[in-house]
Amino acid sequence: MNETVKLCVSADSADNTETGDTDDDFLPFRGNRFLFDIQDGTEPIQKKEKKHCQGVQEMALSKAVTNESSISNCYTYSSILVDPGLCHQQFNKLKMYLSEAIESYQRELLPLLYPLFIHIYLELLCSGHKTPAHKFYSMYQGFFRDNESNESVLNKLQEMFSKDDVVLCNEVNEFREHKYSYSLSEESFHYLFRYLKNEESTLLLQVFNKHFDFRVGEWESLSSGLQTEEKNCDQMALASPPCTPENKVIQNEISLSSLQQCIKKVRDGPPCLPSVCLYSLTNASQGLCSVDLSNDMSLLVSGYEDSSLRLWSLTSEKLQSATCEVNPSQVHMSGDYCEDIKKTNNLHVGKEREMIVMRGHSGAIYGTKFTADNNFMLSASEDTTVRLWDLSTHTNRAVYHGHNYPVWSIDTSPVVGYFVTSSHDRTARLWTTDRIYPLRNFIGHTADVDCVKFHPNCNYIATGGADRVVRLWSVHDGQSVRLFQGHKAGIFALAFSHDGKILASAGEDRHVKLWDLNTGSLYKDLRGHTDIVYSLCFNPQSTILASGGADGTIRLWNVEDISQANPTTTISLTNQGISSPELLGCFPVKAFTVHHFHYSTRNLLLAIAAS
Repeated sequence: MNETVKLCVSADSADNTETGDTDDDFLPFRGNRFLFDIQDGTEPIQKKEKKHCQGVQEMALSKAVTNESSISNCYTYSSILVDPGLCHQQFNKLKMYLSEAIESYQRELLPLLYPLFIHIYLELLCSGHKTPAHKFYSMYQGFFRDNESNESVLNKLQEMFSKDDVVLCNEVNEFREHKYSYSLSEESFHYLFRYLKNEESTLLLQVFNKHFDFRVGEWESLSSGLQTEEKNCDQMALASPPCTPENKVIQNEISLSSLQQCIKKVRDGPPCLPSVCLYSLTNASQGLCSVDLSNDMSLLVSGYEDSSLRLWSLTSEKLQSATCEVNPSQVHMSGDYCEDIKKTNNLHVGKEREMIVMRGHSGAIYGTKFTADNNFMLSASEDTTVRLWDLSTHTNRAVYHGHNYPVWSIDTSPVVGYFVTSSHDRTARLWTTDRIYPLRNFIGHTADVDCVKFHPNCNYIATGGADRVVRLWSVHDGQSVRLFQGHKAGIFALAFSHDGKILASAGEDRHVKLWDLNTGSLYKDLRGHTDIVYSLCFNPQSTILASGGADGTIRLWNVEDISQANPTTTISLTNQGISSPELLGCFPVKAFTVHHFHYSTRNLLLAIAAS
């Protein structure tokens, strides 16, 4: 069994105990120094308790030696497992990580890359990996040649081909034999080693453990290069700057600058993923046809094949129906006017319930939508009609006739009182709630119009149909102003960005397409879904698009800076299959179909699915 035993004896320790391997990722501080716990081998090392006895005179002598020397008496027995592939991978990731850090961290941590680069190169050479060592050198040496003081050392490194060359060069051998002493602030120290721990950079940790000596708590700008005992003594002699008002002002300015850089990186970086709340309607996968959420997210309505509507309360307050003189959903007979039967029919009036069933249609309900003021709800049905429901009494207030075939979709305008429908009769129609006939007919599709959506400015509507095209219509004259072609199957979902610049469409071909409304061109073709897409929704900042459908997944796409994107979509392989690089996250749900999305103003995505 290959096993590494590590023994650390520190004269700075108060009890001068010997420390063996521990289960922690890092060893604790000992006299302002930091030692890594690296286990090398295939089997775990058992904990061993060891005691070290030392006399009083010997302890005093050890303390005196430590005070006079530059480096504490610390012995570490560890070997570095040199893997050329890991050397390149972990060093490159660390370089990218530090290059993207804020200025205060860069100023302290970037100089560490130069000695780290030299030690990794020398470890490769001494382990017999000559060709990988020179490839590693040629790949990163240009990054350090900007500093003229590094030229001589870099040139000497280039001339080495084996371990014997390293031993014969006194300057390089001295650099390898003595630890590189460096001071770091506590914030930068934790910033660096938190990354090394989370990214499992074992090789880098081994190099730091063997060849570096960090002094945490005070940072001074040290020049990169070979560290000698004389320089180490000078570093230890540096005193902390006096705490004066001028220093406090400088520190405040540095802190403010760091905060501004952090804010800028958050704003310029990828958008923040939302929290997702899923409402699942159980035992409804076959009968559920449509769902919708109210704007205040307090009500949920669902339409079913049995021509019923079910209204649910999503808050702690239960639903209560106000008294009404006429209920169109009930057929009254002469016997209903008897006093006893009146009492029976009015049992539910004023009673609080979590769910209310509303009836009035004579066919399956394919579209439901709340009005902008949440006072009414509209439903579109297979019976060719649209009905208006009063949410105070939960009764039908009006019936709108105009379509000749089933109505597939409905959407309400941000301006209260207007709504638009689409139908199997290949038309879309604009309505107002106070008139039972349509105001505009939008004619142009050659097949069913399966979905319809209002533009945020209410001057345009978009329609998508089984003829595989998306049309943009003017509300004022009913004319088609844009034609978007590119889908290979029927279109079932549309969504406008809140800034009104982008239109998203999706359907049977499993692709989500983003269209620029100014030019009418396709900017992005988002691929990743494995079944029909039924729902799309933009976040309030118009930076993330949510999509869901029959594949039982919720996918979030980055659509930020879409105007600067390349029209050609690049495809990359992910764990979810073939997906576009804009995919930010994929969340599988224990449901058959995702029907609807609704974004809140606090970065919360509400989803409704049937299972």
